[in-house]
Amino acid sequence: MRKKWSLLSLNSFGLVLLLVDFLSKRWFWSRGEYVENTGVSFGWQFGTDWWWILVFVCLCWWWLRLKDESRVGERVIILGGVANLIDRFAYGRVIDWINLEFVGLWINLADLYISAGLGIMLMDYWRFRNKQVNENKEA
Repeated sequence: MRKKWSLLSLNSFGLVLLLVDFLSKRWFWSRGEYVENTGVSFGWQFGTDWWWILVFVCLCWWWLRLKDESRVGERVIILGGVANLIDRFAYGRVIDWINLEFVGLWINLADLYISAGLGIMLMDYWRFRNKQVNENKEA
């Protein structure tokens, strides 16, 4: 029962993060404080509408296949991708409202989710690797 509760909690938290991303984009859009990103990442142009539909379906399928609550990093990456794809389907572009002047980029919360998910995955990998090294030393 605990595992189901954990998965339910993660999915609920994911929906909250999607809502926060959506509302933040709408708020900055209404104030005119944003840039439109019609590309993939960093403004790169790639693909057609059917490509984005395929990516969206794959991300949703991947999310549903994650049965282990320890796969938080993967979930957060998927969440960021889905959040940006929702904008792409609805408006044909993604609204970026966080200006990182020092590197010349504009991003949004979904981009931060993707970066945070990667960080979580790397920390999990590092912890798992260190655990294996310690177990091998003890054996």
